[in-house]
Amino acid sequence: MRSSKLQAEAVALRRSWRAPELQIVNLHAGLYQGNLDGSAGLDVATRVLNGVLASDFDPHKASPLLTQAAQHWLAQFSWEQPPHLKAEISLVLPQWTNRHPDWRAEVQPTLRLQGEFKPIAAPIAMCRSIAAHSHFGYSNLFWRLPDLAGHAARRRHSSRL
Repeated sequence: MRSSKLQAEAVALRRSWRAPELQIVNLHAGLYQGNLDGSAGLDVATRVLNGVLASDFDPHKASPLLTQAAQHWLAQFSWEQPPHLKAEISLVLPQWTNRHPDWRAEVQPTLRLQGEFKPIAAPIAMCRSIAAHSHFGYSNLFWRLPDLAGHAARRRHSSRL
């Protein structure tokens, strides 16, 4: 599967429909020398979408799917090995009849995320890298990182007086 914004080496899934519930299970996509695995359920009557995912592909490669602000935020990080991410997501989609929804006003306030990332190693000013891991949560337009932990590997620095 190839598009201007996403390239997948392989995509497989199983789906089922029992009104009003659409289920996608056993989703697997090979993306950028990594994987995305997950499942999702959509209640068409209430527009509630729930899902779980696990990934270990480089999110920089999929950044064209993100907003400009999210791309800018992501661009400040780099890593030798892509981070491992596990997450659960829940949100309410806009009314089906709304052809031009305001995603920030209608959907973002309903977005709930919880999960874990590990390890992320990114270069920071005076360090070779900083490795971080944490559980995370997002709801009510607020991020939580309750157990963010990391360690830095210092750069060797020499100076002459």
